[in-house]
Amino acid sequence: MLWVILLLASSDGWRVDETGLFQPLTRRHVAVSDRGHIYISHHTIKYVIHIDEHGKRLADIGGTGNGPGEFISSFDLFIDNGVLYVHDFWMGKVVCFDEDGHFQKKLVQPEPGLRLVKVKAGWVTLKFGNKEQQVQSRLVLTDENFGDPITLLTWEKQTQIASPYTFQPVLDVCQITVSGDGEIVFFYKPGSFTIYKIDVLERKLVTHIKSNETVIPFDHDWGKAEFAKLKKKGGAAASLQSMSLPEAFPTISDLAMSPNGSLWVEKGNQPDLAVIREYDMHAKLLKEKDSVALFRRVLAFKHGWVYLAVSGKDSEIGIQKVRWETCAKFILDNPLLVD
Repeated sequence: MLWVILLLASSDGWRVDETGLFQPLTRRHVAVSDRGHIYISHHTIKYVIHIDEHGKRLADIGGTGNGPGEFISSFDLFIDNGVLYVHDFWMGKVVCFDEDGHFQKKLVQPEPGLRLVKVKAGWVTLKFGNKEQQVQSRLVLTDENFGDPITLLTWEKQTQIASPYTFQPVLDVCQITVSGDGEIVFFYKPGSFTIYKIDVLERKLVTHIKSNETVIPFDHDWGKAEFAKLKKKGGAAASLQSMSLPEAFPTISDLAMSPNGSLWVEKGNQPDLAVIREYDMHAKLLKEKDSVALFRRVLAFKHGWVYLAVSGKDSEIGIQKVRWETCAKFILDNPLLVD
């Protein structure tokens, strides 16, 4: 891939290259406090990286195990009202620290879920079903202590659909994001281009965004036949032909809330060929642009700052803090990449 370098200079921003992380970071791995401290978790490490508002790395938080302040895996990370929450999926618990990394308590999930998000009313948990036990996948809202559960949505299973870019199967997976005030959840239900808006205070679905686009269920015989046709054409011709069916691939690969309160939706599996749609809070489409890799590099927003994943030295993943106004125009309006 040809990377175009975009220099995002700022007098009081910073960049940290030596994180020790070599796997991609996503928004679920990063949290930023009101005082500008950034916390980074990842399932490949058994602690939380703590960086202050000036980019200085402080003492790491947590450790490996099942004791106080320990966890086996750190999949999801949140900070709310001065409390840092670390979701340990494998142990079915949430470990709580203060902003300086001092252990406070643990919250045990009665029924663990693969994805977890913090909302104003408590927690929203994504629980996968079990076909043998005839249990559907579902989205569940609970209170702060994982009590008083209510099921918001159910569905059969994750599905494979055919990518028109390669005619290979692509897993259509759930995506979820939360508004800045923690009151609204947007959730992509796999299997069709449908995003649900959920009011967690009212504990109900409000509306949904649906696009009537063709979904091609993946069939191995069909895929092999189409791929064989492309191979006969060879080289660039095959590549161009394979990119000619974007509307047959409505998979949602990412959801995010913008600093302005709008919803960003990335449609498509390959960043260079995908599309970003921007919706207001009433599910009205505002604009649609070709996607760029910068969108997936946005990890967090806080007080006018954007935190980006960048390429550090020796293939490490770095973090860069830049002004929102400096990079806002590149998110949806300019096909440039950050390196």
